[in-house]
Amino acid sequence: MPVPAAPPADNEYLDLTPGSHLSVTVPYFKSGRYVAPTGSETEDKGVVTMSAPDLIGVQVSHFAVEGRADQRVRLLFLSADTTRDGKKTTEEQAPALPFALPKGYRHVRLVYFVRSSQADHNMAITASKTMPDMNEFTNRMRADPSICEKPGPVSCVWVPPGIAVRAE
Repeated sequence: MPVPAAPPADNEYLDLTPGSHLSVTVPYFKSGRYVAPTGSETEDKGVVTMSAPDLIGVQVSHFAVEGRADQRVRLLFLSADTTRDGKKTTEEQAPALPFALPKGYRHVRLVYFVRSSQADHNMAITASKTMPDMNEFTNRMRADPSICEKPGPVSCVWVPPGIAVRAE
């Protein structure tokens, strides 16, 4: 995945804490990509409607953020629903995601790289065993996003464009 340009210094992040939830929305397109190809757009009374004729379905997975006795956080699969061609099915097991969720770390952080608007952003998921390592990495990442792809004490994965990861 290409590394995004360095973001402005005022980007936000969110640490996942026990008791919170995480949802991951993955759209499915005939093209195999996760970003909708440009389709037609209409506006009626301030409501913009966009068409994505290539869209064949969407999957929404839900995870709980649990605290463990060893102070690590763990992402526990709760449920997933897949809608294809208008038919909704419930997944019995955690579906394969187009990126790896961190395992075995004490701290997990969602890092947002906002460009010109909330709709124009990249996201990374970082994980670390210590908060000082996490904070140092986040500060370094603001100046040089390419460090996400380098091995070190902090795990970092880019969320592919078009995938929505949201803490609840």
